[in-house]
Amino acid sequence: MTKLNLQLYSLQEAHMSKLLIYFILTFMLFSEEVKFPTAKRSYWPTDDWKTTQPEKQGIGSSSINQAFEYAFARTGNEKDRKGFRTDSVIIIKEGHIVGEKYARGYTEKMPHLSWSVAKAFVNTLMGIAEKDGLLKKEDSASKYFPVLDTKEKKEITLAHLLTMSSGLDWNEGYEASPLNSSVIQMLYTLGRKDMATYTAERPLKYKPGTYLYYSSGDSNLLLGALKNILKEKYDSYPEEKLFKKIGMKNVTFEKDKSGNFVGSSYVYATPRDYAKFGYLYLNGGVWSNER
Repeated sequence: MTKLNLQLYSLQEAHMSKLLIYFILTFMLFSEEVKFPTAKRSYWPTDDWKTTQPEKQGIGSSSINQAFEYAFARTGNEKDRKGFRTDSVIIIKEGHIVGEKYARGYTEKMPHLSWSVAKAFVNTLMGIAEKDGLLKKEDSASKYFPVLDTKEKKEITLAHLLTMSSGLDWNEGYEASPLNSSVIQMLYTLGRKDMATYTAERPLKYKPGTYLYYSSGDSNLLLGALKNILKEKYDSYPEEKLFKKIGMKNVTFEKDKSGNFVGSSYVYATPRDYAKFGYLYLNGGVWSNER
């Protein structure tokens, strides 16, 4: 892992939580030091999850009900967006659904927008591509995305993008600084047609690998590099290499106008499908005995 001068500031609490999860998953994917468990399961939920009573998995029904009561006791209102506004909760123990509940018009089969959970899918796809021998995380990102082929930016590696330490000037603010927000410009205004190029053209603010800042742009730049590597195979890669393998059947991965998947934000899937992605990591990257 690259040594970083870890400086996090002006990030909302939600960003801090996402950042922690993001780096745990990335470390699991690319660190040779991680000892993956041997997954021994009686079944794999590729077709669908099995359901059972919570007591059969050692959980009291009262505990499930208390969790639901907490999660769905909405406070605040829709207009001011304050308080709890839970859409769905699914609780799985030992590969079995022991609790499931939906609200606010959502149902079991209705896809839900992931927002930054999408970033975990990006890094997973990059890990698969490295396993396929298509890239190495130590490679200069400019090798796969020529916009970065400048004297300074040439030092940015895929590993820097994976760990959000590219050093590219970025502002991940939303409501707090909409006029100066790089992420809003990328998603909705100046960069919306080609998000990877928009990110790559940002000025370099820090030496790559020395400064960590949560950046949706880095995730989209990774997919821009993967697009150039895969060429005509790019469109089907997430489906063939990941979604189909683990049985995520109801997934939409949006693209920008350039044809690049918007890996910072726009994966749609059902909670049951998201749970399969979590189960893949719970089993150390193994699914149905395949790494």
